[in-house]
Formats: sequence, structure tokens, C-alpha cells
Amino acid sequence: MENVTFIMCSYNQQDYVLQHLESIKYQIEHYGCSRDCHFILSDDCSTDNTVAVVRDWTRYNRELFSSINILTKGKNEGIVRNHITALRNAKTKWYKVLEGDDIYYKNNIFDVMGSHYNFMITPVLSFDRYGNFSAFREFDYRWLLKKTDGNELKEFLRWRIKNGNSIDAPGVFYAAELVDEGLFTELAPYSWIEDQAMWNYFINKGGTRVGMSTKPYILYRLGSGISTNKKHPKREAFLQDDAKVQKEIFILKGKYPEYWLYKWKRSIVKKLDRIDFFANARIKEYNANMSLAKTEAKAYLDFLNSRVEAYVKAQDK
Repeated sequence: MENVTFIMCSYNQQDYVLQHLESIKYQIEHYGCSRDCHFILSDDCSTDNTVAVVRDWTRYNRELFSSINILTKGKNEGIVRNHITALRNAKTKWYKVLEGDDIYYKNNIFDVMGSHYNFMITPVLSFDRYGNFSAFREFDYRWLLKKTDGNELKEFLRWRIKNGNSIDAPGVFYAAELVDEGLFTELAPYSWIEDQAMWNYFINKGGTRVGMSTKPYILYRLGSGISTNKKHPKREAFLQDDAKVQKEIFILKGKYPEYWLYKWKRSIVKKLDRIDFFANARIKEYNANMSLAKTEAKAYLDFLNSRVEAYVKAQDK
């Protein structure tokens, strides 16, 4: 069994981190008791109580982890450098990096970490402040599931990423063997968008074994992070990074005839996607798993909230 590290990257997320932490506790108590689990917080100079909340919770739940590392900064450096700091401090073969406002779903994430594939893509279930759940970028995920795990999927992703985003960051798991100084060099030009440069580096790297899951393992909160919150204080800097991504990674986007052919092929596949006859076994499994998750996610969130309330009450005594 692989030892794993839960990495939380945070910035001003005091209102959400207890849900995140309780979801880690759920994973360890239900599936990870026989493993050495480690925890890293990499905080990008939060101005609220994020660090204090995490420090108090990890102290209260110390028995869950073999090690706890709270990393803080003297100034806000951006999402990319915050991730690099976390990755440089992780010591296990597998880890999961997740923002402090997102949540681990109730499916067993240890099934993903330690698999034959060292770069695993999993579907994401998104939710908003009104309690609405939806499969994030559902069609694009089913399109990927039409490809066989391994080289076929890897080659397809190389083509896809030149035409635009094809992988949703919250659902990605990768092994430490893929992380090296070359990755950090690839990330150096960016401050607020880490994922697209990472995926571009990994899928063009020798030794990357790409696989996919049909089960969701992450609940992605809409409207709080920099990519979905247009009122985020760092939004302008994010858009500047986005322009770099469009130019340097999505190199075929908007180019004729390559991008036109991509859009045409995508529209054809999307029309066929509406017909169940063209769905392979993995797509049907994905559809069933996401449908089940949509019906069960609210009860799971309610459970986490009850755990948060119990913890807060215990601290008040």
C-alpha cells in the first residue's frame, strides 16, 4: 500500500477549510486506516484566519496523520508558487493537491493513488452555493473516455490541449515521479494558472502513463476560486496568465484550418454523444456513477457539515 500526502493549497478560505479537512478525515477513517497519511498546508499569505483554523483542526485530529507540515509565506506569491512550495515539501510517492475550498467526495481516493497509471484523470462533480450539483464539463469527459487508457489517450490529449483546455484540475491525481525541476521551469512564466502548463508538461513527458476513472472523487466549489469568481481580487492577474496560456499552450486555438477542423470534429462527436447507442461500456459506467453522485452528494455534504458543527462545539467548551 502506498503512503500518501493530502496537500491543501489555500488563500483566504477560512469559511471552507473545515469542510475540506473533514472530508480528508472521512477518507482516512473509511479507507486509509492502514496507511501512513501525511498532511501539508501551503498557504499563500492569507489575511484571514485560514492558517489558524487549519492548525487548530490538525492539532485536534493529530492521530490521523504521520506528519503535519504547515507552510506559510510572508507575502502573497500566487497560486503557482504556492503549488511549487507544496510539491517541494511532499515526500510520499503519491499525493493529491487540492484547493482549500474544494472537498473530497466519499468514493475511495486510495483506489486512484497507487494505480498502474501515474497520471490519473477523474470526473469532477461541481456544486454551487444553492446546493445544485452537476457533472463538470460532462461531454468533454465522455469524449476522453472513448479513448483507451495509455498511449492512445495520451496522444489524444496532446492534440486536445493544443486546441484548448481538456483536463479539469480538481480531478487530476499524479505521482511524485512525474514532478521534477523541468516542471518548475515550465511553470515559471505563470503566477495564477498552474494546471495547463502542468498538463502540457506531463503529457509530453516520457514515462507518463495516463489513465481515467469513471467515478468522481472531488466536489468542486463554483464561484469562490479565481477561475470562476469574476470579482476575485486577483482576477486581472489571472486573465493576464490566461492570455499567456492561450498563446503558448493552446497553440492551435483560433488558427485556420486546424482549429476549424477541431471544432467541426467536436460538434460531430457531441451530436453522436446524445445517442446512447454510441456509448461504450466506460461511458455508460460514468453516466451511472455521476447520476448516483448527484443524488447522494447533498447528503454527504450535510454529513460533513454536521462533523464541522460537532468539532466547533467541542472547541467552544
